[in-house]
This record gives sequence, C-alpha cells and structure tokens, in this order.
Amino acid sequence: MSHYPPDTVPRLRASDPPGTRRPSWLELLTDLAFVVILGQLVRRLLEVPGEVAVGDLLLLVVPVWWLWNGLTFYTNRFAVVNDLGDFLFTVVQLLGLLVLAVVTKLALTSHANTVLFVCIYAGLRGVVHLQYARVAYFVPVARPYVRHVQVGFGVSLACWVGAALAPTPLSYCLWALALAAEIGTPLVAGGRALHQHIPPDARHLPGRVATFVLLVLGQVAHGVTQGLSQTGLSGEGLGRAVLAGLTLIGLGGAYFTRVYEAPVQALSERQRTGPFWAWVYLHLPLTLCLLVSSAGLTLAVADKRALALTSLLVGAGVGGSYLVMGLLGLVNQWASEQPQPGTKLRVTIRVAAGSCLVLAAPWVSPLLLLLLGTATGLGIVLVDYFGPAAPVTGFTTIASRYTHDPTKKPGPLKDVPPNLAPTEPAAPNQRVLGLASKEEAC
Repeated sequence: MSHYPPDTVPRLRASDPPGTRRPSWLELLTDLAFVVILGQLVRRLLEVPGEVAVGDLLLLVVPVWWLWNGLTFYTNRFAVVNDLGDFLFTVVQLLGLLVLAVVTKLALTSHANTVLFVCIYAGLRGVVHLQYARVAYFVPVARPYVRHVQVGFGVSLACWVGAALAPTPLSYCLWALALAAEIGTPLVAGGRALHQHIPPDARHLPGRVATFVLLVLGQVAHGVTQGLSQTGLSGEGLGRAVLAGLTLIGLGGAYFTRVYEAPVQALSERQRTGPFWAWVYLHLPLTLCLLVSSAGLTLAVADKRALALTSLLVGAGVGGSYLVMGLLGLVNQWASEQPQPGTKLRVTIRVAAGSCLVLAAPWVSPLLLLLLGTATGLGIVLVDYFGPAAPVTGFTTIASRYTHDPTKKPGPLKDVPPNLAPTEPAAPNQRVLGLASKEEAC
C-alpha cells in the first residue's frame, strides 16, 4: 500500500502519541445542527401537549440520539484533521442534518412525511458507513470491526426500507427493529471483543458526550426563556422563571460536577466493555428526560396549571434525570474498581431526589414541583462541592497501550491484542503508530 501524507487518511486514533485532543471545528458545527433538531423535538411536544406527543418524542429521540453517537464514534476512533474525504462526507452530513431538522417537525404527522424522515435518516447513516469503508482500506487492523458494524447496518437498513414501505402500525414495528439492530450491534456476535481491540480514544469521547448533554441542557434553558416570554415580565412569572433557572443549575451541576470518564478509560486501558456500554446507553434515557424537562419547565413557567401534563412532564423529566445521573455514578464506581469517598452519598441523594419528584408528579402542582426541583438541585450541588472529594483516577494515557518508548529498540508491545501487535516498526508517515501489519507492508 502506498504511503500518504500525515493526517490525510483515517487512522486508529487510540494509537496516537500521548497528549490532548480537542474536537475539530467541523464536529462543533455538526453539533449546532443537532441543536436545531433537538429544538424541533421539544417544539413538537409543546405545540400539542399530550400522551400522543410524548410517544412521538420517544420514537424520534432514539434515532436522533443514535445518529449523533454514530457520527461521534466514527470521528473518535478514526477521523483526522486534514482528511479531504472525511471533510466532504461531513459537508454532506451537515446538509442532511439541516434537512432532517425540518423533516423532524413533520415526521409521524403523515405517511409521506414519515417516509421522508426515514429516508433521510437512513441516508445519513449510510454516509457514515461509506466512511467506514475507507477505514477498512486504510486501517487493515480495523477490518473485522468494520465488517461487524456494516452487517448490523445492513440488517437495520432492510428494516428501514420496510418501515418506509409498510403501512402503520407495521411500519412502527419495523422502525423499532431497525433501531434495535443498530443499537444492539455492538453487543452481539463478538462485537464486545472487537470494541476491545479497536478502542475509543479516551481523551476525546467523554468530552464529546458531555458536550451533547450540554446541548440538551441548552434546550432546557431555552424552555425557561420561552415560558417567561409567554407569561410576560410579571412578578409571578419572574418568580417561576427563577425557580426553573435554579432547577436548570441543579441539573447541570448534578452532571458536570462529576464528569463520568472512568467507563471510557476502563475500556481503553483494561478492555472492560460492561461499564462502557452501560455508560453509553444510560445517556439515552438521560437525553429523553432532559428534553421532557425542557417542555415541562416551559409549561410551568408559562403557568399552564390547567394542563395536567405539566406536572407530569416536570416531575418525570427532572426526577428521571436525577435517577439516571445516580445510575451513572454507580457505573462510574463500577468502572473505577476502587472506593471513592462520597460516592455512596452522591448516588443516594440523586436517586432519592429523583424518586421523590417522579412520585410526586401526579399529585402536586407545577409550582410546588418547581420548589422541590430547586431544593433538590441545590442540595445535590452543595453536597458535591462540600462533600468528600473523589480522588483523581490513576489511569495511564490511552496511547500507552499501543506505543512504545522511542528510545528503546522496537519490540513486542505489552498488553496489546495479537491482531494489533506490529510485526515490524511502522514508517513515520504511516501515522498508525505501532500498528503496522504485513498487509500494510505490501
């Protein structure tokens, strides 16, 4: 295989030398497109609040969340800065996301609009798998991993086509099967072992996931301002907006005062897949609960007391978010394999606060739920700041598993799976450090 200039073709980013890795401007620009899509999801629920709208939100948020994950996982593992091919693919994806934002508001309102949503979503997923086809060419050690994800996508694509052609309610069943095939692919038929051999870049992924949570919290903040704009700058309206704003601070503090990095490091450094996938999949209910919180706080600040759904949305959204954050704390402890001071207290207060809000939702007014949400959120933040501090995790950098000391004579790498160990020193311009294989030498 001919040599290519550095940083112009995909490579396994986990093999990079130690150092920081920041998201590229294209990643951040793509995130802005997802901001618009998330806003459309919340707007759908607010236009006609009801059980049907909540069900539609559930059907639509799962593919949107998994689409973001698919783009991010590819970029995290293989994307480089100056790859013209990836740049062109990303331009197509960005334009498709902008169209998807428009279609998201219309999906499920008619068969034609639903078919359009399915086609655009499947097309965007297809672009990602064209990128994986390039990875299979340029990164030979990743070919088993690429074949695995391509098979999963092929099964899901068949279901998406069926969902576009079949009448309701059969189309919804095929829709669910397509999502199950995509989301479940990493866990079946050796997928976990392949993710151990082709690990994520632990310097990049936790920050990207935290960025997505921040984008969803931005929708909560937008909901508070929308509710206040509807009720006007009256004293009562401002009071409810202040309570909703404090609830938002509680939600943000409950997540960001303890960033959950240990599950990603556990996979990257010690090949433990259980904590990692629990961490990934728990962000789906967290995303859903935060979007529900956005709609609920909008209605609560706008004083929609006559609408019974207001209390349910506030209680289930805010309380459910705290419950999921408590579970994330448990997964973080599971991944770290070492006792962390205050973890039990932090998890307990999140689970207790979330349970109280969820159970109280059908019985109390939105204003009282705002008061409860404010009190629990501030309590969580104060416990995090003034409670026992968790120690800094002692993981080595991700690159240590794949690279060797340049001052030493090249030799077999310690703890590297057999299919990743180099057979001869890699050429500097190959940029896949420590991963040269016989296939690359031809």
